[in-house]
Amino acid sequence: MIETRRLAAALVVALAMSVPPASAEDAGPFPFKAPAPGTVLVYSDGFQIAFGRTVGRVTNATAGPKSAPTAASVEYVDAFMMRRLVRGRRTLTVEIKSEKPGFWPLRLGATQRFTMNISLDGKPRQSQRVVAQIAKKVEMLTLAGKKRRVVRVDTDVRWKGRNGEERRSAITYFHDLDLGFYVKRLYTRYGAEGKPRTPKLRELASVGRMTVKPKR
Repeated sequence: MIETRRLAAALVVALAMSVPPASAEDAGPFPFKAPAPGTVLVYSDGFQIAFGRTVGRVTNATAGPKSAPTAASVEYVDAFMMRRLVRGRRTLTVEIKSEKPGFWPLRLGATQRFTMNISLDGKPRQSQRVVAQIAKKVEMLTLAGKKRRVVRVDTDVRWKGRNGEERRSAITYFHDLDLGFYVKRLYTRYGAEGKPRTPKLRELASVGRMTVKPKR
């Protein structure tokens, strides 16, 4: 019996020694980083985005289906939230109110809550309540021919429909810590009956550079 216990104890120690300690660079918190100006991301569903300059934590970009860098002009806050979109003569703005200063520094396991008041051409259209849950660990994904350090962020979005009923969508982002933007996204819309529809997948297909000077 004593020998059995000693063997079991030795096995536990050996297993513990065989598990590498968590890397300090993957423990967080992670500082804010935006894509370098001129970076162009192309996704599996045809969506493209070309990044311009970042001031503070606001990043300018142009984006659209199969048309960047000549599509809509977009401003992102904290690399996650769109606060302004201009397409032709139409302007969509989003007033963002967070319970905390923002996502950054990004802390594993944290929860972020905020509201988004959406207006179109200056007229209020919708108010959304969002809860974002940040994963407890860094994952590795291989996309666009490269292994990437990503943090999964699950967001739950709720708003009132035209008839006053609560509507919902869920968006999961896989944020690339080194690139500064998401490399994978799952979008799920819930029907009026509350049942989820088939998720729409978007994955990074390629990373390139603009051939013209990025917009400032």
